Amino acid sequence: MTIVISPKVELVITDVDTSVFNFATNKATRISVLRDITIERDSSFITTTVSKVSNTSNRVPSVINTGTGGTLLKFTTYLKPITDGANVSCAEKLLWESLSATDVADSAVDSDVTFTSGNLNKLRELFFYFILDDGSYYKVSRGVVNAVTIDIDIQGIATAQWEISAIDYLYSQTPTTGTYKDSTQQVYVRNKLSTIALQVTSPGPVVTTYDLALVEGNLEIRNKLVFTGRPRVGQLNVVDGHYVESRVATFSCKCYLNTKAQGSSSLQSALNLFSTFDEVNSLSNTTLSIGGANNDFRVDVQMPTSKIRLGAPTIGFINTIEVFLSPQESAVGAGDEIKLIYNN
Repeated sequence: MTIVISPKVELVITDVDTSVFNFATNKATRISVLRDITIERDSSFITTTVSKVSNTSNRVPSVINTGTGGTLLKFTTYLKPITDGANVSCAEKLLWESLSATDVADSAVDSDVTFTSGNLNKLRELFFYFILDDGSYYKVSRGVVNAVTIDIDIQGIATAQWEISAIDYLYSQTPTTGTYKDSTQQVYVRNKLSTIALQVTSPGPVVTTYDLALVEGNLEIRNKLVFTGRPRVGQLNVVDGHYVESRVATFSCKCYLNTKAQGSSSLQSALNLFSTFDEVNSLSNTTLSIGGANNDFRVDVQMPTSKIRLGAPTIGFINTIEVFLSPQESAVGAGDEIKLIYNN
């Protein structure tokens, strides 16, 4: 079953199950949603037929529900570095904390999202309240951020598509009360012009920094999440928890194909000269600056160690080349493959 809710509703996120919102006690935060909110839930069933000794056949099968699966919640937000005049934070803070299994460190300069403490078997569970005009609401319970996809387009505003895996959801006509932190009225990160700075070590060794200008890009961070539940004799099977397996981050983009020093053509030529796996695969200190490295209002994505693959150039009205990056840990279990920094 799928429910689609208009984005005109209020979305409030808390870290405990409550209908009395208070940022100090349950981190109640309102964020703005860009597109329709989709709630999906699967169910399991079996189909049986009755077999009996008779001169007539039973042609109508019986369908029996045997259980309900987890709930999948999807919505899209803007990337929003926000500041209270003293500290920089982000509107999506609770979502990042669930995805990374760590708290976001806010400072007077920036807000960091790290994954170094995120190699856990469970993620932080959140509660999502979609409040309608009449005060009634849908509540998605015990949801964890399964994946986020950040879209970059030179003509648009940076957005993040969130995929939440939750235990269940319900509809209530009892209005919520209390107050929440409102993170909806903030400025946005535009993409003119997002850039990548990456370091390549060539034989020697010689470290060269290349600067690439993006036309469009896509960054995905995904947890492999598995729901758990106990079969019960004579009862519906329901999910009652989760655990996580691997975490994968991937980045792909199209960059302008140019001939400037340490530009995209120079990078392609340098990679073509490599002859060993270590040389052609290893990058160091790669930084994706969403909004541009020279813009004080931006989101930086740091990838200290990553693998690179170049696609074929596209020659046309705008000459471009595809770049694919796979962030890697410095050591197994380090969890340092990626770091996001909100700057304002």
